[in-house]
Amino acid sequence: MNSEKKILVVDDEQRNVRLLKALLVPMGYAVQTALSGPEAIGIIETLRPDLVLLDIMMPEMDGFAVCRRLKGNESTRTIPVIMVTALHGKEDRLKAMEAGADDFLSKPVDATELSIRVKSLLRIKTYQDDLQASYGEIAEKNERLASLHQMKEQLMHMIVHDLSNPLANITWGLELLAAGRDELPGAFGGLVDGLVCSCRDVNDMVQNILDVYKMDEEKLKPLKKAGSLDGLIAEVVSLFDVKARERKIAIQWEEGSGVPTVPLDAVLIKRVMANLLNNAIRYTPTGEEVTIAVAHMPDQGEVCVRVRDSGKGLEPEYHEKIFDKFEQVHLRMSAGRSGGHGLGLAFCRMAVEAHEGRIWLESHGDGRGCTFCFTLPLVESEASTEAAMEAPLAR
Repeated sequence: MNSEKKILVVDDEQRNVRLLKALLVPMGYAVQTALSGPEAIGIIETLRPDLVLLDIMMPEMDGFAVCRRLKGNESTRTIPVIMVTALHGKEDRLKAMEAGADDFLSKPVDATELSIRVKSLLRIKTYQDDLQASYGEIAEKNERLASLHQMKEQLMHMIVHDLSNPLANITWGLELLAAGRDELPGAFGGLVDGLVCSCRDVNDMVQNILDVYKMDEEKLKPLKKAGSLDGLIAEVVSLFDVKARERKIAIQWEEGSGVPTVPLDAVLIKRVMANLLNNAIRYTPTGEEVTIAVAHMPDQGEVCVRVRDSGKGLEPEYHEKIFDKFEQVHLRMSAGRSGGHGLGLAFCRMAVEAHEGRIWLESHGDGRGCTFCFTLPLVESEASTEAAMEAPLAR
């Protein structure tokens, strides 16, 4: 039954109103009537009918004016309007459509034609109402997502802040102890050095979380200046000297590769190198070596940095996944790289790509180690320069 569907019949002649009502009521529709344009407007504003059958030829306010009024109102424009008139000219039909009418019926009205037109438009109206409801739900969910996103951003900064401050205090205290290691008993000096390294690891992980988030949100842009890769790498190697010596791991690195200066954000590229070197030391067995090499490739217009460990390697199926922050849990379970800084590698990819470079992994597994490679362009592109000027780095 169509009892929930409300139809408004508008005609200045009572006879026509009674006829249309007599046809529609047996079909199961709830029928309301109006004898003038102004009366129809008032009823529509309160009743909100599902469809309007509207006569054209009415005094005071004709059907064209009523239709234009309905279609010009945001709250009533989706209500289907069928023009009902004794006029048969093409110009009248065209005028009705220009006023916004959805269909046209000629008098005398045929019951079958009326039923078909009404059912068709009501079906479309139902689809529109469902679609509008879906839009409303989507808008509500988007608003909720925006609110959650803002909460996530606030929580992220709060966590980083709350972790960074006590961690900095702990690191500072341990570094003071390390400075006076000669006065510490037994093996406590080496223990303090190890604790300092661990604090730096945790600090790197916290910073990785923040920076990966910023890069996802496009809030972290590199500020590039001409810099020396040799000096940068030497600085990073010195930071890991204690950690490598504790594991009896040799870091093979020869400064003075002859590579020219390249446009880079020194802070970001240091972090890239630190992540790669830290991972290399982590997966290299005691007594083995980590190798760092830099190659100048003028033909390709770039410089390539390679960090190789002596670990068991990683099967080719994981070479892309290892840079994806969403794949880290699966990798740790299936590839045995437990304890690795998964977000660190995700950060490395984002930072290198922000420099318009490439990063990849070379490994054949079977105990043959992993070599992480990344490139940086020798010349900064115009697009990159413009982007940096428009969006300065937010640390």
